[in-house]
Amino acid sequence: MQQTNELPNGSSSAFTLRSALLILGVLGVIFRVLSPLVRAVVSDRVDVDNIAIAMALGLFLSVVVGGTVGLFHHRRGQGVLTGLIVGVFVGPLIGAATMVPAKATGAVFLGAFGGSAVLLLFGAMSRLYSTDKPMHFIELQTRTEHFGDAGNEIRGEEIQ
Repeated sequence: MQQTNELPNGSSSAFTLRSALLILGVLGVIFRVLSPLVRAVVSDRVDVDNIAIAMALGLFLSVVVGGTVGLFHHRRGQGVLTGLIVGVFVGPLIGAATMVPAKATGAVFLGAFGGSAVLLLFGAMSRLYSTDKPMHFIELQTRTEHFGDAGNEIRGEEIQ
């Protein structure tokens, strides 16, 4: 009998707690980077039109760079599509981040690098302590359950 990881309502897609925490962490870093810009807009030190122009330029440049990098992926179509999608999301954020007032750049860099370090540490720790079995182990276990060790003994392999 094969076990499935479906939810009770029949949906097979859901965020794990690890994914949800990672998404919240990324959003926290983004908000930390852009918070000085929001404060500058509220206090009328930065013009909203300039921010919109910077976001449009960031969008354009990141889509071009993402698409170009995707061309060198071993699956060109998938690489270009992924590069374009990443460019659409990352470009406006980078464009807006360029408009952060000069006084706040130190705090922005500290927040960005500190938050990124925490995210990398969280990703490494969650990967290290993950209880998920690797896919090759599951396939090997399934093959052994169905066929026994006979197929492996013929090829001279041993299952540990």
